[in-house]
Amino acid sequence: MTSRNVTNSTATLSMGGAMSDITPPLEVGLLTSSVERKWMPFEGVRKPLYARVIVLEGESPRGTSQRIAIVALDLLALSGNALGDFREFKTRIAAAGNHAVQPDDIVLACTHTHSAPESGAITDLFKTAAFEDWAANVVGQIGEAIAAAVDDLTACRVSYATATAHGLGVHRRIKTKQGIMMSHPEPDDDVILSREGAIDDSVNVLSFRDADGAVKGSLV
Repeated sequence: MTSRNVTNSTATLSMGGAMSDITPPLEVGLLTSSVERKWMPFEGVRKPLYARVIVLEGESPRGTSQRIAIVALDLLALSGNALGDFREFKTRIAAAGNHAVQPDDIVLACTHTHSAPESGAITDLFKTAAFEDWAANVVGQIGEAIAAAVDDLTACRVSYATATAHGLGVHRRIKTKQGIMMSHPEPDDDVILSREGAIDDSVNVLSFRDADGAVKGSLV
């Protein structure tokens, strides 16, 4: 990885971090085929799944204090069909976090791991009682992590850097004699016309350091 640019801010804002375990019971399954819309129960747990939270507090453009919670979930995806209306979903998260952050100031993202519950409503898994119970628990777990991150708020200096990680990106849509094909499964060499296409190998990082210079958290 080669560094391209580093910027250190002189301004400070407060940052707090926390995480909670959102690993489901084994019967809350994973996606095995998006084409056939199939899922299967998990066979075991090798590593837990987490909700990782960073809360930022600073002055808004209106001159008032504002908090924002950025939540990274170890999930494949999020679907309103599976979890309900997102406004209502975030309202329940805010309530579980003692309203430390308002619903509109909660940002949800997924790491897109395929070793997680099929929460994108591609299959009918979301209709099962096991999934519904797990999804209800996740609301509380995210809210608790947000509240813990607020309790952890500390004045920090922000640094920003970009780098290039060669080989990080893969152009998956290959031009072939049979049309555009995905790179997985790999098409036969005799039908490939071109592998060229846009690839983004950039890595962008925000780092938050406390008064002693220790890293409290990062956004990648």
